[in-house]
Amino acid sequence: MGGVGKTTLVKELAWQVKKDESFTAVVMATITSSPDIKNIQDQIADALDLKFNKNTKEGRARELHKRITMEKCILVILDDIWGKLDLEEVGIPFGNDHKGCKLLVTSRDRNVLNSEMGTQKEFRLQVLLDEASLKLFEKMAGDVVQEFNIKPIAVEVAKLCAGLPLLIVTVAKALRKKHVSDWKDALNELKRFDQEGLHNKVYSTLELSYNFLESEELKLLFL
Repeated sequence: MGGVGKTTLVKELAWQVKKDESFTAVVMATITSSPDIKNIQDQIADALDLKFNKNTKEGRARELHKRITMEKCILVILDDIWGKLDLEEVGIPFGNDHKGCKLLVTSRDRNVLNSEMGTQKEFRLQVLLDEASLKLFEKMAGDVVQEFNIKPIAVEVAKLCAGLPLLIVTVAKALRKKHVSDWKDALNELKRFDQEGLHNKVYSTLELSYNFLESEELKLLFL
């Protein structure tokens, strides 16, 4: 499921294990729904200060494989996988090829993890409960949610974000300095989105937040 905070969590994990020196190296690559092998190789190589001498994917894979195996204990994070990724094609050693290389993979589809990537352990993120959702929403939206004419609307808006941290934070920030009429408009739109499937709801809500941005400059930053 998108929006539950997988990327935020693994970034925090990466920071923590670097701080604790649990691994000699920690690298992270974002895969997306249209994986680009060379781009993935570049992301990992950049984190390892590796400069490729080869131009082909195959040549770069050999160089990356060699560089990774130089690390005694390395954590490779592959974020947002939508389908099977050929680790050998990228140049990531796995299994007995390099037992010191540990992989952490995130996906919104559980079947991708256990059927296509063959993960050994799975950790499922749950959505936030209503109380936690409201607390996060109030923190992100600021003091405006305490105004008597906005408070009840804010409670409904937070609930309609379906416990997804990405939606809660995005919508709350978009409404942070808005008038009550804008809050009412947002509530009506969210009620309409609530009839959609959760996947479509995420994108519809992000579009709503985008439309609330006041300047074209800010909209360009959001894209």
